[in-house]
Amino acid sequence: MVAKSPFITEAAIEFSITIFVLILRLISRWNLVGFRGWGVDDLLCIIAGIFAIYLMIPIFLVGQTQNSNIGWTSDQRAAFSHEEVHQMQITTKVIIAGWFAYVGVLWSLKGAVLIYYHRIMCGVTQQMIIRITALYCGLSFIAINLAIALHCRPFHKLWQIYPDPGLECSTQRALYIIVAVFNITTDMLLVYIPIPVLIHLRIKVYQKIMIGVLLCSGVFIIVAALLRCVMSLMSISQINLSAVWTVREMLVAFVAVNAPVIKPLFTSLLSKRLPKIAYLSEKRQSQPPAPVATFENNISFGRYPPIVRTPTLAVHRPSGSSQSDHPTDWTVSSQAPSIRTPERAFYGKV
Repeated sequence: MVAKSPFITEAAIEFSITIFVLILRLISRWNLVGFRGWGVDDLLCIIAGIFAIYLMIPIFLVGQTQNSNIGWTSDQRAAFSHEEVHQMQITTKVIIAGWFAYVGVLWSLKGAVLIYYHRIMCGVTQQMIIRITALYCGLSFIAINLAIALHCRPFHKLWQIYPDPGLECSTQRALYIIVAVFNITTDMLLVYIPIPVLIHLRIKVYQKIMIGVLLCSGVFIIVAALLRCVMSLMSISQINLSAVWTVREMLVAFVAVNAPVIKPLFTSLLSKRLPKIAYLSEKRQSQPPAPVATFENNISFGRYPPIVRTPTLAVHRPSGSSQSDHPTDWTVSSQAPSIRTPERAFYGKV
């Protein structure tokens, strides 16, 4: 009955990438505003990371043993020994706690996005949309936790092995649908928030597209949530398949939420590196080329000494230009929602 899941290696790799993304976010924020400038969104991402660490406990446990109260017939349940029943009950209890951790991860990240939007966006309309979305996210968080705790009554039937507790208590089919509905609807609101700002930004089209991909990356979370729900319901008795799709969704959520915050880190690194590269290139171009030896007589090198001709040096001189000749990277219409500092660095270089 003990068989290692083939998805356990994938889950470990994806979890490692998730933690690496979180570390990059913290480094980026420290580089931008320092430790004292960290906000509530940074704290929420750290909380999401803690939930993610705990969430991996039931995932690895299921991947190693695959022992839970899902997918067994009544005859199989009656044939289990006392030790096997005890082991499956422990695993199932950890899985139930993993449901709360899963919701904690996603909704902590949603809260971080809302705080980030609140910090960088001005304008009455945008702030109102952010408040409405925050209220809906809070109510949905409460509703999902109540659904996890109350969808099977009495509560102990969630880890009951024998007699059979029923499909609703063992497979938790309705719970997948409830979580997916609230998860997708909240992400749709989060995707809509930055769209009016992007429309009014006076920047190049390709910059709008790249910023839109970063800020509206919640679309990828929506797709991941749909796939997790569909794949889990199609193979409801295979708890390991649901576990690996949970890790995939968690990875996509961390990358999508933290990408806009990590972007200034690479922008600052490139801005420090590119001037040095340009200086070295200009220095090489300013050095005179090596002399070229040419011979007037091709018959005997000993008859006439070689005549050394040095080409004239072509010095590159930049054309005169003033700062006003170069348009700014971006400007915001006076009637459009503006972007607060220091997050303007996000729009500086895309």
